Amino acid sequence: MFNVKENHQFKEYFWRPVTATIRLTVPAGAARPASPVGPDLGQYRLNLMAFCKDCNVRSHKYKANTPMVVTITTFKDNTFDFTVKSPLVIWYLKKKTDIDSGRGDLDTRLRRTMVSKVRKHLSLQQLGKTRSNLPLKTRISRAWLARNINNKNQIFGYDMVLIDEKGDQIHATVPNELRETYEEQLPEGQIVEINKFDYMKNTNEYHPVPHQYRIKFKAAT
Repeated sequence: MFNVKENHQFKEYFWRPVTATIRLTVPAGAARPASPVGPDLGQYRLNLMAFCKDCNVRSHKYKANTPMVVTITTFKDNTFDFTVKSPLVIWYLKKKTDIDSGRGDLDTRLRRTMVSKVRKHLSLQQLGKTRSNLPLKTRISRAWLARNINNKNQIFGYDMVLIDEKGDQIHATVPNELRETYEEQLPEGQIVEINKFDYMKNTNEYHPVPHQYRIKFKAAT
């Protein structure tokens, strides 16, 4: 336990007369004697250079120019102490969503902006039922080389079974002329986002999964 009576240094600090408490917003790593630091601290005859140097050291771990919340306590003997805190959560949200304060209900506008920025994807159930440019987000549950059953040395392409977040599956093919481009990028277990692909009715005799459509990769996929 901390004993005030036995710690004279603490007692001397604790009972120093406080002349002011100043709250400033100072950019991380960029405190300088100019405004707002200079005018607010200069009137109390504080050592501006010492404050700026110490403040920059304490805030250097943050990204440059992050607005730090600094609370400065000044004492009658022209000394000071201060704390440095990171910005409020609202600042990070505004920065993430590229929204400024402006007018109106900021919380409501933040929620709307964040929802609008959520990445949307087309589900495999929607394929063929709606015209949409949304990408598919799937996991490659199986992958294999499609070969001629009568000639094992003849490769037709790279085939996969894709499964989406709802558990639906679809057969996808990469033509042999594109196989070298895609094969290493599409291993089993990989989660992929696919757009600019073709799809057609699965009329082949071979159906690895029951989905009525089949996805075909192209050079622009």
